[in-house]
Amino acid sequence: MARSLLSTIAAAQRDANRARAARSRAQVAAVAQAQRAQAAAVREAERARAALDRAARADARERARLYAESRAADVAAYNARIEQTLSDLSSILATALATDAHIDLDSLKQPPALPA
Repeated sequence: MARSLLSTIAAAQRDANRARAARSRAQVAAVAQAQRAQAAAVREAERARAALDRAARADARERARLYAESRAADVAAYNARIEQTLSDLSSILATALATDAHIDLDSLKQPPALPA
């Protein structure tokens, strides 16, 4: 009976050691899994940040392109307005030169009214 009690205690100790070792392995595995998850989260955050940077650069390029197009359209509108003004001035000049605009200055003179 003594032998069986000692063997029972030894078996219980072995079982306790095995359980402790299993808990330790499970804890190590859980820590490793948490570290892998954290590393994956960091990598994903870096990917998201890089994607955001790429999108911001693309947005800046698009805004610059749209600004350049807007300025080009403004310049074209100003040029058209200038051409229209030049055309109007040319037609005014041509019309003025084509008409006889002689003014007889003598007819505009009024004799002075002298006191008597």
